[in-house]
Parts: sequence; C-alpha cells; structure tokens
Amino acid sequence: MRTYRMHIMTGALTAVLLVLATGATLAQAFELQWLGHAAYKITTPGGKVILVDPFITKNPKTPQALKDLNKLDKVDLILVTHGHGDHVGDTAAIAKMKGARVGMNADMGHTFASLGWVPYTQLLRFNKGGPVSPLGPEIKITMVRAEHSSEIRHVDPTTKKITMYPGGEPCGYIIELENGFKIYHAGDTGIFADMKFIGEYYRPDLALLPIGGHFTMDPADAAYAVRNLLKTKTVIPMHYGTTKLLKGTPTAFKEALAGSSTRVIVRKTCEIRAITTTGSGPSLIWHGACLVLCSPIDFAVNQKRNPLSTPTGLRRISLWHFGRNTRGKNNFRWRPTIPRRPRRVPSSATAWRNARSQRNPSLVPG
Repeated sequence: MRTYRMHIMTGALTAVLLVLATGATLAQAFELQWLGHAAYKITTPGGKVILVDPFITKNPKTPQALKDLNKLDKVDLILVTHGHGDHVGDTAAIAKMKGARVGMNADMGHTFASLGWVPYTQLLRFNKGGPVSPLGPEIKITMVRAEHSSEIRHVDPTTKKITMYPGGEPCGYIIELENGFKIYHAGDTGIFADMKFIGEYYRPDLALLPIGGHFTMDPADAAYAVRNLLKTKTVIPMHYGTTKLLKGTPTAFKEALAGSSTRVIVRKTCEIRAITTTGSGPSLIWHGACLVLCSPIDFAVNQKRNPLSTPTGLRRISLWHFGRNTRGKNNFRWRPTIPRRPRRVPSSATAWRNARSQRNPSLVPG
C-alpha cells in the first residue's frame, strides 16, 4: 500500500490546485489560485498564466508576502471584468512589469490607453461575441454579460483631483483551457435571466460567483442562479468578506443551495474533503488550500496500480502541490464519502477492472 504526503499552505490566502485527468499523462494539470476578493491566477495545462481582476497590493484578503508583484514568475494575459478599483487593481503595474496582454471591453481599453496605463500595443480590446485566442488557438476567451456598473476613478498624483472616466460595460469571462475545461468568472454581477443562456450554451465546468451582496449577488441570489439558471456542477464563491458591506458568507450560500447536486467548494483551513460529480463531469477534492480536479475515468498515476475512480466514485489519488508529488509514511489516503467496511486492495489493474465489472460497493483501498 502506498501513501502520499500533502503539503499544506500556510497564511490567509486560499490557493486552489486543480489537477485535471482527462488522459494518461500529467501534462493536462492546471492550477487555479485565489488571491482574495475576485482575483484569480490560472496556470493552464500548457503553462500559460492568466490573471483575472488582479486586485492584489491593496487587497486586505491577500497575505502581505504575496503583495510583492516582483514575485510573480510570469503573466501572459490579464483579464479585467470592469473598471472599479477593486478589480482593475494592479493591472497597469503588472502589465508594465511582465509585458502581459491586457484584455477588457473595447471602451475601457480606450480609457486605459488615454490615461497612459496600458499602451494600445498591449491591449486586447474586444466585446461580447465570439471567442478570442490571444494565447494561441487552444485557449479561448469569451466575454459574456454581467449585470453591474463600470466606471474608472482616477486620482491625479499631483493635484489629488478625482476624475471619473468611461469604463464601458461590465462583463464576465468564459475561459476555455487547452483540455476543453471551461471556467466561468462572473465578475461583479447581480442575477440576470441570461445566466440560463450562459449555462446552456457555454456549459462551464466551474463557476466563480460573487456572493457578498450589496454590490453583487448575495447568497440567496447566487444559489438561485446556480440551481435554476447556470446549473453548473461545481461552484466556488468569491467576492465576500473583503469589506463590511460584503456580508454574504459561504455558509449562507451552501444553506441556500441545500438539496442541489452542485458541489460548492469553500475554504476551510486544512480541511480534507472529497467531492465527486456524476456522468462525464469532474471530481473535486478539497484540501485546505488545495483543490484537486479529476475526470471520473480510469487513470493510473504511475501507469500501474493507482486508478482514480471506481463504480462508486473516487478512491485514492496521488496529490500534487504545485507540481510536487512527495511520498511518505502514513500521511494521506482516500476513502469514499459513503461509509463502507474496508477490505484489501486489489493487487493489479486487472483486479481493479474485475472489481468494477462486479460492481462491488464494499471494495475500498486500505
């Protein structure tokens, strides 16, 4: 029997590690790191790095150690959902430091260029419509509707005079990665009927939804959107608790969504939890600061004896923390969420297949 060691991240930051197993190699792993509020860092299976709404240095939910922008290894693309300061954040500074392309609605792009924040040569000005592929044909970015406002507040560094500039229309993004996995970042938004269209047409695998209320959906709104409109299999709540006005909580969101088949991934320090989906959707595992995502297909980590799924769901998995897989003694092992009496582990891949064909629900890795 093999066991696996998980390294737990420290600090207030919730980082999510998503490992997508849709084939027989580890090349399809990708990472999703939450930087607090609505800021996310996505590292695609091909190694491209996408930042969404990079509100970092002035974000009270971002740990001090991560507010040093020089520590960002590389950034290929920045996506901005609208013009408010808690979403524009450090866009201009990161674009200048890393030379990243900056995607946003076309009108707000003019404002960024006219203020000298980002030159036109780095801007990706586009609007709601068909997808764009600034990082190559395998990654598709689609701008979708959001129900919010968008205006840019500029403070003159010399006179301190405040001037408001056009921010175009707010938006969300559908980000389709090289492996076909689709992430819906809703930006700041209230609930709207076209979420049903987004769910039916784009069919996102994972939705990142605001739940704080006041400026965006609250937990009840977000739960209604998930249950009746988006019908996304997996949701991660965001944009809550950053200020006193954002009173919505993940607990209230989960309670409002009680009875739904949607999996809600919520940060709880050092928690280990298995979350599985049905059909061809992904399986998710939450480990405090890390989340692992796997398709419900047979996939051997070492091409030998470690399949990830059986007729009753996920059994055992080797967990990666930012690309590291460290083995140790008595550190970690999986049991399914449904209580069963442990029995011995089949000793070969053939035995696993036989167990699957027999639909033996009591077979559990020890």
